[in-house]
Amino acid sequence: MITITGLTMTFEHRTALAGVDLSIERGGSVAVSGPDREGRTTLMQLLATLIRPTSGTIAIGGLDAVTDVYRVRRLLAYAGPTRILPNRLRVDEYLRFVAGARHQPSAGAGIAADLVGLDRHAPIEALANQARGRLTLAAAIASGAAILLLDQSFDGLDAAARDRVCEWLVAARQNGTTVIVSDNEPVAGLCDRNVPLCDGCIVESSSNAPSDRAVPPRELVGA
Repeated sequence: MITITGLTMTFEHRTALAGVDLSIERGGSVAVSGPDREGRTTLMQLLATLIRPTSGTIAIGGLDAVTDVYRVRRLLAYAGPTRILPNRLRVDEYLRFVAGARHQPSAGAGIAADLVGLDRHAPIEALANQARGRLTLAAAIASGAAILLLDQSFDGLDAAARDRVCEWLVAARQNGTTVIVSDNEPVAGLCDRNVPLCDGCIVESSSNAPSDRAVPPRELVGA
């Protein structure tokens, strides 16, 4: 599903990624962890086709993520630190728009809002900044994308919402959704592989649990 080879990313005089190699199969789940937060976010943004690598290749679903950007974007949804900007839509209206753009059932909009703990009928312009961060995660869920890229997406969730989202992600994985989480928190325990980054390099890769094991949500979030 995803093959990364010799991936390097430099910004002026600093190197965020230095020759990363990684393969992820369809339905796989990977936690990108470690002290190198800039490297983790850079990797997620590269996978999301938001930035272009300095060198190396990324193939997603058999497509080149640099030359086939728009076709690749149809396969994935990225929930990062950027908040949804205030607008005149309600939460459910915005999520229905996202679902419709991906040809997904509109019912998924309400499900996504409930998972992250948002009032479906709340005006987006009235949401606090943290709540708009939850809306970003809800939009990724409502998209029905084959690949979910979750970059520190659990930061604004309370324990109950984390449990619900983790349960949903476990079920989604069993249905073939590929999940990549950038997080050092215990929510990374929902993934079957841990890929720690340090100084822009993968220092080790470990298997934590079989991908088909439905880990209880309390275990997933370390509650």
